[in-house]
Amino acid sequence: MLSPGHARLWDYFYPFGNTAAVCLTQALPPEKKADMLLLGCGDVRNILFTSTVGYWSSHALAARNILLVTLIVDDPDGERDDNWDIYYHVFLNDSCYDRLIGQATKLHSLCSSLETWRASKYGKLIRFCDHGTLTRVAQVWAFYIFVAPHRQSWINTTFKDAVDTRKGKVAGISYVIPGVRNATPTGVKAAVHIYELHEHFWRHGSLHLDSTARSQATFANPMFVSSLHETMDLHQGLDPLLGFHTSTAYVPLAADPASTPEETGSEDVVVAAKAEFRAWSNTFRTRAEEYLTLRFFAGDALSFCHTLQHRRVTGSATTASWYRSRHHTMDPLVLVDDDYGTDGTAPVSFDVVDTSDLADCLGILNLLVATSPLLDNDASSCLYTDILARHGEATHQGTFSELVGGHAATVSLLLGLFPMEYWTNTASSSIGDDHLLLVGADQWKSEATSNPQFLRITWRRPPSTPGLGIEPLHVNEISLSLILYKIYADMFLGEDVTTSSENSTLPGAERTSLSFYTRAGFVSLLSLVKRRVVTDWDQAMQALLAKVESNSIVMVGMNFMQELFLYMHLLDVYSVGTFKYFDDFRVSMSLEPKRCSGLLGWQNLPPCVCITLKVPRLALREFTSPNPRQLGSIAVQAAVQSFPKSPTAWFNAFAAVQLCFGTLSTSGTPFSNSFELSVKENLLGWLGECPLYVSFRVPSWIILREPQTAIVSFGPQRNPFTADRSAPTLGPELVMFEKPLGDTTHVYISKHPPNLRGFIKVPGFAKDVFTPQILTGAEAKTSITASVNSATAWIDNLTARLELSGALRAAVAHRKSAIVTLLPPSHCEVRVDHTVLDVTFPLPTGDLTAYIEPAGHLIELSGPIINNPATSPTSAFTSPLIFPPFSTTLHHGPVIPICWTAPYITLSKCPKLSTANPVALSRLSFLRPHIDMMFSARETRMGKSSALQPLMFATEEERGRLKFKLSLARLFSEVAGFAVIRPSSWTPRRDNGGDLKFDGVYTLRDGSGSRLVIFVESFRLDLARRTVVLDCAVLVFTLAVLPALSEWLRPQATDADSTGGGAVIADVDAEEMRVWKETLPSWVERCREWMHREGCEYGREGKWKAPVGRLDDPCGEVVCGCGRGVFPAGWKLDSQLWNAAKEHCVRAAISPLFASALAEDTGELGEKAETEGVIGCRACGKKMTKEGGELKDCNKCLKVKYCGRACQRADLKRHKPECGASKE
Repeated sequence: MLSPGHARLWDYFYPFGNTAAVCLTQALPPEKKADMLLLGCGDVRNILFTSTVGYWSSHALAARNILLVTLIVDDPDGERDDNWDIYYHVFLNDSCYDRLIGQATKLHSLCSSLETWRASKYGKLIRFCDHGTLTRVAQVWAFYIFVAPHRQSWINTTFKDAVDTRKGKVAGISYVIPGVRNATPTGVKAAVHIYELHEHFWRHGSLHLDSTARSQATFANPMFVSSLHETMDLHQGLDPLLGFHTSTAYVPLAADPASTPEETGSEDVVVAAKAEFRAWSNTFRTRAEEYLTLRFFAGDALSFCHTLQHRRVTGSATTASWYRSRHHTMDPLVLVDDDYGTDGTAPVSFDVVDTSDLADCLGILNLLVATSPLLDNDASSCLYTDILARHGEATHQGTFSELVGGHAATVSLLLGLFPMEYWTNTASSSIGDDHLLLVGADQWKSEATSNPQFLRITWRRPPSTPGLGIEPLHVNEISLSLILYKIYADMFLGEDVTTSSENSTLPGAERTSLSFYTRAGFVSLLSLVKRRVVTDWDQAMQALLAKVESNSIVMVGMNFMQELFLYMHLLDVYSVGTFKYFDDFRVSMSLEPKRCSGLLGWQNLPPCVCITLKVPRLALREFTSPNPRQLGSIAVQAAVQSFPKSPTAWFNAFAAVQLCFGTLSTSGTPFSNSFELSVKENLLGWLGECPLYVSFRVPSWIILREPQTAIVSFGPQRNPFTADRSAPTLGPELVMFEKPLGDTTHVYISKHPPNLRGFIKVPGFAKDVFTPQILTGAEAKTSITASVNSATAWIDNLTARLELSGALRAAVAHRKSAIVTLLPPSHCEVRVDHTVLDVTFPLPTGDLTAYIEPAGHLIELSGPIINNPATSPTSAFTSPLIFPPFSTTLHHGPVIPICWTAPYITLSKCPKLSTANPVALSRLSFLRPHIDMMFSARETRMGKSSALQPLMFATEEERGRLKFKLSLARLFSEVAGFAVIRPSSWTPRRDNGGDLKFDGVYTLRDGSGSRLVIFVESFRLDLARRTVVLDCAVLVFTLAVLPALSEWLRPQATDADSTGGGAVIADVDAEEMRVWKETLPSWVERCREWMHREGCEYGREGKWKAPVGRLDDPCGEVVCGCGRGVFPAGWKLDSQLWNAAKEHCVRAAISPLFASALAEDTGELGEKAETEGVIGCRACGKKMTKEGGELKDCNKCLKVKYCGRACQRADLKRHKPECGASKE
């Protein structure tokens, strides 16, 4: 209901995904057990790579994945090599085919009931969330067993049809962009092989390069079709290699450096993928029985999430009156009582929620509204969304803001989420080698639009009160209505006829014609916000509806007003008069049910009812006559309107419709609350002969206006595409079928939709999610208030109100002052005498102003939200450690710090790279462009020696961060043996011949005496992040360490070329050293294999923080001592300093820190775009004004552009000094 109903005439089948496997637990501390929700997951790659808990959302995919999982489990010794062929190849030899059919037969025999399944050997590992999933999965296995063996020619034809369809779609494309991306950091090297193997797979249906093996594969694999009655093709991008980290085929591995080949062949790529698959399977098998439970649901992701929300809020309910699938079924979703009832143990909130690419299919707002309430409030919990951003349409950051309703900070704050990459401008993965490939081929302009950029977004809870809950947000009701109306207008942008006409060419028309949202979806957002904010809600809704109703431009949207009112009432958001006073309305119309018959005689008629329209097959010929492949999936709608000869014309459209082919039966008395409908689905769908039933809810009052003559109709939604294609045959109204309301043969009216007995529930956040900040016992309570810019409808300022009582109030009243210290990124300390109050804001803020009420009752702290994280970076956000409250510790003991941006990593699982010989070093050349991608286009310009002005006018945080990243890049270059250009502040060691040499020791020092030493033990490939990582030890020179290393320090301090230490020495300034110290604790924590002990230094001062000491203390401690001297067996370095310093060192994992495409343009492509004049608003990144016009130049310097005065004012503080300099 939250997304429009669709006539799915043809669809794509994705037997496996096209993105490289990710580690789903990378955000969680190693001690934490994880509950995970995987939505839209196409295959098992992420489960096998992570070995954790998951859900799926398609019966065909669930059947495939369960079959593979059980094959792995049934091979205890890991001796079988044919699982790869069974899962990934279209054609199988007789041995593989027999094994597939045998496994399907075994599984099918266990599906007679849930009890039978649970009693089987797989019952603990694999669970079904509802009876419907078990039934549908069993049907797929039955197809494998009983139908597929006799329909081999049909399966062959299906594959050949997919091949023919693909030819027209990929003509002229010479790169497999996802394959290049997934092979990062060696993607450019892999491009040719990836393309050749992709073509090979589509030519032969397998990756067997040996012709003999191919000739033996004569059986068509039934796992590559859903069933006989599904109308779908294999997607043209399908490729077994795309789920794997094929970079291992192109790097010199230290396991056997002597055999490092100079070149990689196609066979090496296939071998690397199969080896990774085998390793995943072996790890999964060892963990499956003891640690894992996989729960499967085959149905609609949004329905499932809202049902889980309802279960979480009520504590027992297993249904929320949703259908289990959005399209072509009317089966109700009822969770299994044993797992989800009162005593059930199945999780209903999650540490990790991964939504795959569903944001591009369902709409990101629909998805976040459904999933945000399911995310645990623990500070380590994460929600992931994947999006495809088209660089040709706007900057990535502009596209991101458009996707979430106009302003990323505002919308995410309302949703109780915090987009990490956006605010930190830090990503653990580069944007991919496909980016480099397009730049290298000089195709960035033509290919950037046709090949959108893949972006993975990490969402956490806002930083305020981590682990305790979301803090309620206070906002003025009129201001809130401005925000909500802006979101509303953006959600239904395609209904604006002016926008539609302006975007009549692709890709603009494509965006406005894609129907992701219904009014029910918008109201579900309102339902969430209602529980999120503190305001006069009814006043806010009245103001919102006034704005919606007064919009004369979006004329199409006015047709859906009754649907908006309807769902606002159903979801308990707000009731307009026709719902709130419905009984009075009936009286005003002189309708007395006892004296009437039919619809008018309905006793206790509810304010809303359900209409079910029976549409005969013949009426669907507009959809069924053309080639269904050309139509794909079409958004549809129903309508109720006045009789043509009625004196008063009216029309109401409804997009939240449910479709199902089947047979209908009724029970109870028509036109009464006892009347119920039941529709039994016909699985043949569009290929069958049954009529189509279209069900939708309507306000009762509109059908009482003309209870016999009002017209009920069905047809495609109106947009530029459907209008051009269907208007000649259907007419301008696009009506496929219509009947009067009084036609009881085709029109059924009931209290509830078919097969349901209640109203849908969208509960949103549970009440215990919201926790106000209570500081220093009960003497200070904090509330956060948001201020909204009326011109932009953005939240632009936050105010923290501290209400004081007791001794604190008396102290403030006596002193009339308090000391306020801003602690980046979103914290501040308020010091009253000896009491320190820690106040947190849910978003990063700028300079704070403080107001102290004279009587001591109140302290107000107010500051603007950082408008652009790219140009206002907060160094503490680069890679911080945060500490949850004691109440959320994982064990009874010290608090476990959480890496908020840096992903956790198991270094022993990362392949070690070789630098042992010239051949190995030559194969590391891919690192040059990969490391360069750490820098945004802006940072690249600032880092050039000729660009002194940008660096001069940069903020302290910008300069420190940039210098830090430059030194980090040089460190990686030294390890990889590049001929780098070293700054004069660098003193490298020289060997006896005078040549520069790096032996793994890297020292940073500043003028105050601060010194860090990095000992690099090995260079590794980080497959999960598609990058590299240094396995190293770090030594911080503290007062405790200096005496033990005094002998080494004396010669090193006086002789930079001394061979006593063998270190490259980099002289850095205080700005850069600060960033190194802030980042170091997370690099240590992320690879930790030891436990924090009682008395951990992070809690030394009575509150938990990192770094340990003051950043300006040259000999202060930086990391805790819990892991000091703890290294794996065999971990060693050939260095004199290492032998003396080992017991004082701690292990760390140092990775590149990439700029985030959500915050600014990245890498060479961004720089190229800017130099060629394709640059967005300096503040927000958008490439046009709100009205769609061109950006305006700064009147003084004419060098930067803005989309409006609000953005120009927001950027004034930063731009003013550089603007003046440019004039000089």
